[in-house]
Formats: sequence, C-alpha cells, structure tokens
Amino acid sequence: MWRRALLLFGLGLVVFCPCKGQDSPHLYPIVENGKLGFINGIGKEIIPPRFNGYECFRPLPEFNEGLAPIHTDPDGSRWGYIDTTGKLVFSLPPDYSIRLDLEGTFHEGIAIVSIIAPSAGGVRDQLGWIDRTGHLLHLDIVGPVFGSSSGFHEGLMRFPSLQLWGYVDHSFQWVIPPQFHTAEDFQEGIALVSAADARLPNGWAYIDKTGKILFRDTGKYGLGIPRSFSDGLAEMEIAQPSGGPVSFEFVDVTGQLAIGPTLGMARDFHEGYVFAFVGDDGHLALIDKQGRQTKLDGFGPNAFNSQFHEGLAAVDDQGSLYGYIDPSGKWVIPPQFDYAERFSDGVARVEWRRKREWGYIDKQGRVIWRGVDKCQYPAF
Repeated sequence: MWRRALLLFGLGLVVFCPCKGQDSPHLYPIVENGKLGFINGIGKEIIPPRFNGYECFRPLPEFNEGLAPIHTDPDGSRWGYIDTTGKLVFSLPPDYSIRLDLEGTFHEGIAIVSIIAPSAGGVRDQLGWIDRTGHLLHLDIVGPVFGSSSGFHEGLMRFPSLQLWGYVDHSFQWVIPPQFHTAEDFQEGIALVSAADARLPNGWAYIDKTGKILFRDTGKYGLGIPRSFSDGLAEMEIAQPSGGPVSFEFVDVTGQLAIGPTLGMARDFHEGYVFAFVGDDGHLALIDKQGRQTKLDGFGPNAFNSQFHEGLAAVDDQGSLYGYIDPSGKWVIPPQFDYAERFSDGVARVEWRRKREWGYIDKQGRVIWRGVDKCQYPAF
C-alpha cells in the first residue's frame, strides 16, 4: 500500500493546500457569478464579490501581510493589490502579471511578479520583485523559469546565478554566494543544498544562514534525497544494497538519529506528528516525536500525504471521501467531501466534486459558505 501512495505523491497527484499565513482579520476568497470576493471566518462577506475574471475557483488570490492580488479590469488582463477592506492600494503596469499557482502574495514585504519583456523572436517572461507600494526592487535580467525563486523565507531567498544557487537578502545582495547545484528555502534556520564545491564532492548538506555546513552526507544515505527540516526533524533514506528493502529514519539538526531506522516511508513532521508506513506489512501509522506509533486502519492511500494543522488532519477513507482526524486517529469530522484542505484560523476549504461545488467549513464540520464551480473536475 505504501508504495502506491508514494507513487501518487511523487507524481504530484495528491497536493494539499500550501496556503500562506496572513494577518488578522483572516479572509477567505469566494466566487459568485464569476466575481471574486472575500468572507471572514464565520462566512460573513467582508469584501462583496465584484472583481472580474474568476469563473473558476482554482487558484484564487489569498491575502498575505494585509494585501491580495486581484484583477483590476473586466477582461482580467491587469493586476493590482487590495487591502482587507477591498480598497485598491496600487495597480501594476500593463506588462506585469501574476501566476497565482506559484507566487504573487507578499512575503516579508516583497512579492514576485512576472514581467513581459521583448526578446529576439517575440516576448518572454522575466521575474520582478516589488515592495508594498508596487515599486520594482529588482529585475532578473537573465530571466530564469518563473518560480525558480520562491520568495523570501526567514530573511533570505534562494537565487540562481550562472547555473549555481546562493541566497540573497532583502537588498538582493549575496549573503551566501552562489555555489550549490540546488538549494531549498530556509526553514527553522536551516536549508538543504546539494554539492557544487570540494566540501561536498557528490552529496548534499544542511547549512545555516551564514552558509556554514551543519552536517552533510557521509555515505550512509547514499543516493537518497533528504528532506527539509520540519518540527526540528528531517527524514533520510538509508542506503541499501542493490535490491534491498527501503528504510528511512529521522535525524535532528545535528544529524543524530532521532527516530528509526525502521520506517518504510514518512512525510514531514507537523505539530508533533508524522504519517508513515511502518512494519513488515507497511501499515499506515502516526508517529510522535518520541517515536511512539499509533496504527491507522481503514484509511485511503492519500492519507499518507496529510499533515496536522490546528489539531486536525484531512485524510481520505477507503471510499475516497475526505474528513478530518485528530492525533489519536479518530474521526472528528466524518468523511463526506471529495477533497479537503488544511485548516487555517479555524476554517478549511473543501470540495463536493460530484456536485461541482466547493466551500468552507469550520472545525465542527459546519459549512459556512458554499458555491458552484464552473470548472471541469478531473474524472473520478
């Protein structure tokens, strides 16, 4: 079973909401008659639906740091940012656009936009970084693929230069010069990078915000791809002889063993728990940070890809319906949705795909808002 879920995860077919945090009041996007508006946590309209170009509800603009990107013209070709009252704070120039599936929301006072620029034989997208007034802070002249930089995290942003990666600060000055083949965002003061210098001949390492290596691949983990830290732990795949069984373990920020090494596969820790496949039969279990296991029975293959947020995790049952469980593995909100996302400030987005509907629920499972989706859902 765990190999099936791993395959689904690897193909990107099961992706839970990477929703971003935002300032109070927390507002949630809604769509009525193709127009975008926002509600609060009890379903009250705070910004009535009036912004054009949103016949489909996915993806929708989110507020972050008090601003949200929206279309400012009837045909949806121009962009601007509104505040939590619905007031337009600034408009972007006509050659600026935003891809909501990648970026556009503000992180640490800076947002990424796509800028259409002339090039030989036509036009191309370049990356631009703007401040909270819409002022262009930096333009990437080389024009890497959109989304290759993912915004600022903990004061630094991973950034490419001549096919190598480093990290820049808010003034776009190098703090850690480009020297890595790949680089991940900083999380909990630590970033995962892969080798491009003599210190890391063929492997990977975790670095701090000065670029100092905290610990690195010593051969124990072979070609396995480690994960970024979450809740102070990171998952590692242990190197095995050819054809040997796959096993994983968790290490702490010093690289010392914390849990394992008997795991069949695991996700990231969040709120003190991780979903994992364990045992000779590869059964699904919840593991806490002391390594204690709670066996989970009667869940679908996508449950493995969930995380706990605000004490609840969205998981599917064997009938492919989603509900929410607590850390004991008990249903708090019974399975009844065709898809469900994580809770954020007491509200979660859910879908009734067979009815072509979507909406929001509170932590008691009560629907606070429900709408129609005009997009075509994937076939079941």
